[in-house]
Amino acid sequence: KLFVNPYGVDLTDFQPTELDAKSHFDIIFVGQWSYRKGADLMTELCEKNPELSMIHLGTVGDVPLSNLKNIVHVNAVNEKKIINFYKKSKILILPSREDGFGMVLTQAIACGLPVVCSSETGSKEIKTQLEDNKFITVMEDYNCKELTKCVKIALDISRTQKGRRFYSKSLESKLSWEAYGSRYQQFLKKAIKV
Repeated sequence: KLFVNPYGVDLTDFQPTELDAKSHFDIIFVGQWSYRKGADLMTELCEKNPELSMIHLGTVGDVPLSNLKNIVHVNAVNEKKIINFYKKSKILILPSREDGFGMVLTQAIACGLPVVCSSETGSKEIKTQLEDNKFITVMEDYNCKELTKCVKIALDISRTQKGRRFYSKSLESKLSWEAYGSRYQQFLKKAIKV
């Protein structure tokens, strides 16, 4: 039997944030700068939309860093410090070509950021856990035009957020590691009864 159980996140490290009004980026990407994660697509996005600003937080893989002025690279930091970068970002993007489960999606959601991602990130599973899933925009096609459209949708949503960004009640009961364990335990109980 199959059971889909979205990973949890330690919500003590990721809480609703307020966007830094003085120093912020339109987009944050957290993860390895690689073909697998869609780094080439993100470079194309920023090249075709020079008005957008993006910060990349993470290591560099098989795609060279871009020298575009609207992309800033920061080496990977301790997970407890990632929230400081979410505070400086309007939206998170994760246009992975393949990804078992994009843990950063859950982190960004807990911090109140609208999210843009491919369908290969676990986004469908996360959407089922939220009361209002409009904050997760999933790319229907894998190309720069679609990514640009989705980023515009997410940025429009981010403009409606005032003060502390919070868009889903009872996150702890759905997205924490405790919730992950509870879902798994319930599944095992059902499987044993069968």
